[in-house]
Amino acid sequence: MPRKIDTGLPADLQFAIDAFGSAARVQLIRDLQRRGPASIPTLAGRLDLNEHTVRANLRALEVAGVVKGDIPPELRGSTAVTYRAQRSRCAELLMILRTNILLLPSD
Repeated sequence: MPRKIDTGLPADLQFAIDAFGSAARVQLIRDLQRRGPASIPTLAGRLDLNEHTVRANLRALEVAGVVKGDIPPELRGSTAVTYRAQRSRCAELLMILRTNILLLPSD
């Protein structure tokens, strides 16, 4: 199993890199923003991805706060979860990327 490397970066910057540094994750975010809330099977069908890929990527996006399921993770069982994009968090993480990559002042 690969080791998690400590990059020494601020947590929110690492969340931004994790969220937007993958084509599949960007596809999921875009689809949820454009077409609205959806379940894993629906997203898999709309994006032509397998459900395992969608589930794994949604989990990472949820940790970053970019998507949110309608059922809290600790209460999920066999019930289908509907996910929605969190636009304000997306905007926040994009600003963090912009500020850290372009080295612009944060104000």
